[in-house]
Amino acid sequence: MVKLAILNQRIPPPQSSQAALDQLHSHQDRESLLSFLRSIVPNLDFYYATRDQDGDLRDLDSVDALFDRVKPTYVIHLAAKVGGLFANMSDKVGFFESNLAMNSNVIKSSHKHGVKRLVCVLSTCIYPDVIEYPIEAGKLHAGPPHPSNEGYAYAKRMCALQCRLYNEQYGTNFVCVVPTNLYGPNDCYVPDSSHVVAALIRRASELPEGAPLTVWGSGTPLRQFCYTPDLACLLLWVAFDTSVAAEDPLPLLPENEHSIGDLARFIAQEFHGHQVVFDTSKADGQFRKCMSNAGLRAWLPNFNFTSLEEGIRLTVADYKANKDTYRHATAAKL
Repeated sequence: MVKLAILNQRIPPPQSSQAALDQLHSHQDRESLLSFLRSIVPNLDFYYATRDQDGDLRDLDSVDALFDRVKPTYVIHLAAKVGGLFANMSDKVGFFESNLAMNSNVIKSSHKHGVKRLVCVLSTCIYPDVIEYPIEAGKLHAGPPHPSNEGYAYAKRMCALQCRLYNEQYGTNFVCVVPTNLYGPNDCYVPDSSHVVAALIRRASELPEGAPLTVWGSGTPLRQFCYTPDLACLLLWVAFDTSVAAEDPLPLLPENEHSIGDLARFIAQEFHGHQVVFDTSKADGQFRKCMSNAGLRAWLPNFNFTSLEEGIRLTVADYKANKDTYRHATAAKL
């Protein structure tokens, strides 16, 4: 599993990159963003750091050695100790200390090695448990997170705080971003480890023709979903366009909400058109968990996200083409 995406700028960006950036600032849309990325990416080397080959990010010496060797210009920090509800509840200390150490070490090393831009990826689940919806980015510290994941949540909150303090004290250009429920190519389809989209895709793929697709709960809860190629474009934009500044974490997510029922129906129609039924003996969980993307829209008001229906079509096609690989994969562990 990739922990850090490290980008090295081999040569200064061409003059066309500045023209593309100016166009992006003017048009503020998806097409201009893609043109800007195409102008700058060929001048970069991409290095994807993993624990197996690059050491433990909880150890500062390992992180320093990695940065000494790779000499990053930009860093996208994706590393985290993550897990389901039971894992979070049973090892709060481990989730807190592991994530706190990783975040702190990456931030320290990015400052020490003069990284031009560090982008740290957070999560909506670190926001207060009791809060008005849609969640505003600036309300991160307005109350405690849900007790079940407080170890993870408080560690990630400290990442945002540490980035702000480094920016204020050392003049660094570090920024935190918040995605939402992700899905797309190369998702995790391992039972008991996959999230809702991947879990439903695998379940639908294993049903015989004519059998119903059963969804736990009523199907009415609402969620925001983001297709991972959309997020990848936005992460690169935040990394390269260093004029983008945000004191609060920057939400990188679509504003649209979809019910779990609609999600299941989009998935079912990509297989045998299974009827979707709901097992209401199972709990729904939280009805709504949406976040405002006003911070993103202030910079890119015209950026169009991939619709959920189209994203599901593309994701299921990818799953069908790589099903054997995905079905025999194992969950990556920290």
